[in-house]
Amino acid sequence: MTFPMNKELDAALVAAEHNIPFALFAFPGSEDYRFMANPERTMKGDSYFIINRWNTKFCDSIKVYNEMDAETFLNSKPGFSTSTLNSPIQSDSTTREEYDEKICQLIEILKRRGGKTVFSRIISETDTHVDLGRLVNAQFKSFPDTFRFLYYTPETGLWLGTSPELLFDYNNHSHRFQTMSLAGTKVMDDSDWDNKNICEQNIVAQFISDVLTENGAIFSVERCKDVHFEPVHHICDMFTGFLRPELCSKVLDQLSPTPAVSGFPVETAIKEISMLENHSRECYGGYVGFVTPDELKCYVNLRSLKLNRTGYCIFAGGGITAESIPEDEWRETENKTMILRGNINDAIIK
Repeated sequence: MTFPMNKELDAALVAAEHNIPFALFAFPGSEDYRFMANPERTMKGDSYFIINRWNTKFCDSIKVYNEMDAETFLNSKPGFSTSTLNSPIQSDSTTREEYDEKICQLIEILKRRGGKTVFSRIISETDTHVDLGRLVNAQFKSFPDTFRFLYYTPETGLWLGTSPELLFDYNNHSHRFQTMSLAGTKVMDDSDWDNKNICEQNIVAQFISDVLTENGAIFSVERCKDVHFEPVHHICDMFTGFLRPELCSKVLDQLSPTPAVSGFPVETAIKEISMLENHSRECYGGYVGFVTPDELKCYVNLRSLKLNRTGYCIFAGGGITAESIPEDEWRETENKTMILRGNINDAIIK
């Protein structure tokens, strides 16, 4: 398998091995892979990779500054730790029985109150050695139209993901922004979109519209019902418009977490998630991105997993409504993680 980021990936693998804060990433449709290491944790420069954990504010985000590029990092080998990567991994996978029980509880709640709640599950292995370079290569190549990322910080551990969902893109010069609602999900076939998925999508789209309107944004919306992310595809509403720059961080805080990863009403759904999920979401459902003096681009942390030297923990979720069927929701999480799990199996060191 050939790949156009050998130097950048080599630097990322060295940084991961020696617990050096770093980020490796590429924007959708691009093979321009960027690497930045921040070994001294200095806040030098005005460009950085941003990591926002689940349900936290923009001001509390973790930043990886562009202290060293790949070539500089590989040549200098700064402050290498003698320890190897071993950030804790959540060990107990969500069982099918537990999942069905929680979904049934949610359905009864949602029959009474309406709306939706996004319930997630984890798939964990704590005694499996994965060839990280091979996994990154395979996963990045599998999803070229997503925001692909690999990062490590002491606060988060090592994360790999391929997100199809733009949270917020803002240009500081033109004041132009983009965001999207990406909620409806089904397998890639010729069947029509069912009412459950259309309603779920409309909830998210209306929420985003309300946030933008409240903050005085001028915007338009375009709907596309076939955004592919094999082996599933989604309904997508793309919002494009203009926003005053002083409102950028406020809007970002109001958009995250969107109903696409939490539910609606958002605060009620987050309380139900805390009550029903037996695991911490950590970075899952937060966002990652790149900030420069010119623009900010953030993507929801989806289709992601946390890794260490001896295992991994995959995160996957789906929107639950009163019309949900537990078997269908479980199948949706299986479909969303199918390619990732296959790439992991191919990268296992035997």
